[in-house]
Amino acid sequence: MIQKIFFTALLSLGLGGAAIAQGIAGNWTATIHGQNGDFTLNFHLKTAGDSLAGTLDPPQGGDPIQLENGRVAQDSLFFDLDFNGNLTHHLGKYDGDSILLTTQRQDGSSRTLVLKRASQ
Repeated sequence: MIQKIFFTALLSLGLGGAAIAQGIAGNWTATIHGQNGDFTLNFHLKTAGDSLAGTLDPPQGGDPIQLENGRVAQDSLFFDLDFNGNLTHHLGKYDGDSILLTTQRQDGSSRTLVLKRASQ
């Protein structure tokens, strides 16, 4: 009996994680308030199991920047972005229609953004 309960609990946790990963997939936007005015970041995220892939549309235009080393664990997501040789690490916390995303730069500075699910 205890084994059945334990197995059911493990299965539920695994399926819950998969459902969260599916919820992370999609288009997300964040507005940054900078010295030269506001600009919008557009993220396009895809999940497969615990893997996270996707792109960021540069606000100044040009080719999308690929997410690197992306993964999902429960309601957290992790990825890196390479901006012309400047690697930034990202840690996000998924909560329905928003992701609280902290960016850690190589110089040690950080910034926190709120990503909102983009309307389709």
